[in-house]
Amino acid sequence: MLALDKDLLSNLQGTTWEIIAKFEFEEAKEFGIKVCKSTKKETLIGYNVDKEEIYIDRRISGETSFNEFFSP
Repeated sequence: MLALDKDLLSNLQGTTWEIIAKFEFEEAKEFGIKVCKSTKKETLIGYNVDKEEIYIDRRISGETSFNEFFSP
């Protein structure tokens, strides 16, 4: 199991990666992976257990006002 404070991908360079992950959960309601993360910005790819739904949270991912149809 990975510790929450580990950043295993911090030394990667480039713009495209394939992430294959396996999650084991017992009591979690949601879990996910933070991508494109910096000290002030991040995008969260998550899973809602109750809704059985994958989501992308872009609320603090950076500039979002460039298009009225882009939803953070």
